[in-house]
Amino acid sequence: MHCLLKYEKLEGQQVLSFARNISAGGLLFHSQEQVPVGATMRLKLNFLNHPQSISVIAKVLRTRALKKLGGFDVAVEFINIEEKDRDYINRRLLDIAEIKKDRSEDRKY
Repeated sequence: MHCLLKYEKLEGQQVLSFARNISAGGLLFHSQEQVPVGATMRLKLNFLNHPQSISVIAKVLRTRALKKLGGFDVAVEFINIEEKDRDYINRRLLDIAEIKKDRSEDRKY
């Protein structure tokens, strides 16, 4: 599942990016700059058809340089997220999994 996100750099500047992979416990996003492992950051997640952004505090677990694309993949763990927001992400993931399952079953026939 993809979503747009904003994150705050150490200087407080907000940067627009996108999540490449997301779960209820964290996400992987693209950054043009390397972010230090162990850093905490505020993320604002924006999902299609969801009226409000979801604000979380996350801790950087790892980064990986992307040689062909440029920039970095940044993996973070949510360390402060409201339960209702975690539930929303879980529901969206379950909906997507169900759609994929239905599509694969349709291809069998």
